[in-house]
Amino acid sequence: MRTALLATAALVALATGCSGSDDDAAGCDFDTEEWAGLDATDDDQGARKGELADMVVDCGLLDDATRAETAELLGEGGATDATSWEYMTQPTMIDFEVLVVDFGPDDTVTRVYFSQT
Repeated sequence: MRTALLATAALVALATGCSGSDDDAAGCDFDTEEWAGLDATDDDQGARKGELADMVVDCGLLDDATRAETAELLGEGGATDATSWEYMTQPTMIDFEVLVVDFGPDDTVTRVYFSQT
């Protein structure tokens, strides 16, 4: 399943404009294991997690993804019946930046955006 998800993410990245030069394509190489291993409360690790979160948004890695595919890519970010999942990415001056994933009634991603806690 993970291989299929990563292949799908790569195809989505190519279809959404994260292609062109090799540098652009490399800019969409999301590493699920790295994401899971980063501590958002640590300044350096949080900065890297923020870069990976930017990649999720900029490359459209969750466009039309299911809740299960989202969990496979980012881990579970809330209750299985929640309308939104949140992922802490990096510290800011007074709080944390979070990546928010909204789900529609059919359990597919409808919106991915950044917010503050």
